[in-house]
Amino acid sequence: MRFSHSRVSSFVQCPYKFKLRYLDGLETIQDPSAENALVIGKAMHMGIEEGIPEAVQWYAEQFSILTDLHIHEIIKLEILLPKVRALIDYDTSTFELEVKTEDFVGYIDLIVRNGGGTVDIFDFKYSNNVDRYLESEQLHLYKYYLEKVHRLKVSRLGYIFIPKTSIRQKITEDLYQFRRRLVETLHGLRVTVSEVEYDPQKVDQFFQNIERIHEAADYPKNPTKLCDWCDYQEYCMRGIDYMLILPKNERVPVDRETAPVLWLYGVPFSGKTTFANQAPDVLHLNTDGNVKYVDGARIIIRDEIKVSGRIKDTVFAWQMFKDAVETLCIGQHDFKTIVIDLVEDLLEHCRIYMYDKLGITHEADAGYGKGYDMVRTEFLPHIRRLTNAGYGIILLSHEIVAEITKRNGDKITTIKPNLQDKYANKIAGMVDIVGRVIIEEDDRRFIKFKTDSVQFGGGRLKFGTDRVELDYNKFMELYRTAKPEADTKPRPTPQAAAADEPAGEAPEKTGVEVPIEAAAPAGGDKPKRRSRKSA
Repeated sequence: MRFSHSRVSSFVQCPYKFKLRYLDGLETIQDPSAENALVIGKAMHMGIEEGIPEAVQWYAEQFSILTDLHIHEIIKLEILLPKVRALIDYDTSTFELEVKTEDFVGYIDLIVRNGGGTVDIFDFKYSNNVDRYLESEQLHLYKYYLEKVHRLKVSRLGYIFIPKTSIRQKITEDLYQFRRRLVETLHGLRVTVSEVEYDPQKVDQFFQNIERIHEAADYPKNPTKLCDWCDYQEYCMRGIDYMLILPKNERVPVDRETAPVLWLYGVPFSGKTTFANQAPDVLHLNTDGNVKYVDGARIIIRDEIKVSGRIKDTVFAWQMFKDAVETLCIGQHDFKTIVIDLVEDLLEHCRIYMYDKLGITHEADAGYGKGYDMVRTEFLPHIRRLTNAGYGIILLSHEIVAEITKRNGDKITTIKPNLQDKYANKIAGMVDIVGRVIIEEDDRRFIKFKTDSVQFGGGRLKFGTDRVELDYNKFMELYRTAKPEADTKPRPTPQAAAADEPAGEAPEKTGVEVPIEAAAPAGGDKPKRRSRKSA
């Protein structure tokens, strides 16, 4: 393998990332976001070397759709690039010089020829993290190999830091106001040059790391805060492989041993939490604090205030839930059943979280439909992610009784979960079974699956009964004997149906009547149409 600074530093940062990229050759899908670091970095280099119009055009061509966010990045390029180009003497400069040996390759961003036969080498960095790069071994390697391969004497080493700004549009300002503020901020930024002293020990450390790579027998993961910027994060931490899109062309047996995704609702104190606690290896994600009388493991989902001196920091309950879902989906645990108790409380926590994020006090404050849509978009994907994680999921809700007046004046009482219909219908589509807990007069308790004009319920399976006793083991016994609701028998082809039809008998009616206008009357005359006489 021919090594480079980026390859070796990748191994030092995370051996598993090094294996995926350089040994397995695993490629990733390009991030389409406007702030894609690779795209912006190349555009910066192109703008410095070839010109600003070329850089802007190339950047724009990398995306199928340009949004306001992309325009903001173009504005940054157009204002920051002239500041960099003003520092460079293009008559004495060489860009992107390749330094290559049998075991090393590197590309020096900028080489400046001095009058005394020496050269200075610089590297462009579009970053505010100055201290991190000043400790890097990159420039020291370039000096070592440049003097070894090209026999040039290197006088100075340095980085040219192009500052970044991450300001965002405020709710109180329109697009014009934000762009004017962005331009003012960019004009106030200053490109800096930071020199470093050559350290041969950093070159020795580079060779030692290469020896570690040669001796490596395994490549463990090294989770750090830098994982959020890793191209392989979803593949590494969540097991998402976008290359495995199509499965094998074979029937998949129905799994009746893994617990289903169940949504259970009922009046308070009806036994929902106790029922869920009977599930094996259960974890309660509890919002109302009613798990003190059950023995299952639990995480209390609530707002927490952390105090550090005089500074108070609020960790919202919704953020706590998202962190729990993230950890559960990684899979490094032995829980088999996850209980959310209660779903409607989680929705309220999500709303409060989004209020704080958007700086509003109600969804309507964010503009027509925008606030409602942002809360829904934040809430439902995390519920869907948990229901698709492969565990037994039990969602718990309280029930509400409402009265609906039909057009003819008749009033109908409906019983449903304590959620708005938009949320209830979406969640019902994510689960296998929706059941209501009912209490008989003799205090016997059942789960009822029937769907009718009064009760919200049902599912994808046919049980042969509309209810089961409120006991987890008895519920699972019934679940293992259930059949899919859809008819899976193969339907005969039209030719086969015609072959099976007895001779001389008229075919049965299909239920589709032929329109009168299309039916030819006896005698072959065309049917007459009625027409309205003109007034």
